[in-house]
Amino acid sequence: MALGVWSSLAAVLVATATAAADTGADALEGQKLYDGLYKIGYHQDLRLSHARSIIAEQIVPMKEEIESILDVGCSHGLAVQSLWRAGIYSNGVDISNVAVGMANQNRTEGRKCQYEPCFQQADAARLPFADKAFDGILSTDVLEHVQPEEVHATCAELARVAKKYLFLKIAYKKEFVVSHLRTLEKQGLRVRGGALHATIMGPTAWIAEFWKVGFRVHGIGRDDAIIFIRTSCTTDRTSVPDGTCSTA
Repeated sequence: MALGVWSSLAAVLVATATAAADTGADALEGQKLYDGLYKIGYHQDLRLSHARSIIAEQIVPMKEEIESILDVGCSHGLAVQSLWRAGIYSNGVDISNVAVGMANQNRTEGRKCQYEPCFQQADAARLPFADKAFDGILSTDVLEHVQPEEVHATCAELARVAKKYLFLKIAYKKEFVVSHLRTLEKQGLRVRGGALHATIMGPTAWIAEFWKVGFRVHGIGRDDAIIFIRTSCTTDRTSVPDGTCSTA
């Protein structure tokens, strides 16, 4: 889909909450934040996956060219299990050890892992896999949780590990459900920036970020999910792509 579709949505925006009270060294972020959230009930519904439509409508129809997928931000592992059931080798990583424990405990049947262990703790900006280790990477409602200073490194890391495709669903707005944040606050714990959606960028900005690391838009799915494909473009990657480059 041409980038012109996005031009009317919004100018490039990178916004984070900057309240001084929430930026101290003791403010929660990263693994400590999400381990804490999972311990108080975050993502406890084992039947819920934000990746259902992407898997059913985008990944499964492409099975002939996609044999392996890494789910970045896999939570309790339902999306990975769904990919196994579809006959696709899959692994999952999550920043939270608690989430990884849930995945290992609840996703034991019909395992079809590309690598062992099937699930492991990892930061999206530092994935424990070789270059082009998976045909594609899946990540749903995760990248908005990345801190602004980590955005480029995270995009580059996904591009490094994905051989050809990225299947991404990214929230472009602040979170609506804040009950878990309020629970942490009642315990005297503070979250960096006071929000889980640390980076709020429109689709144009994300498209530009992935263009810089060698991926262009291949299609748009339901809920504004973006499918990226690796490109062999030699065009200056500091500019927004025009969609005319060939795939790698």
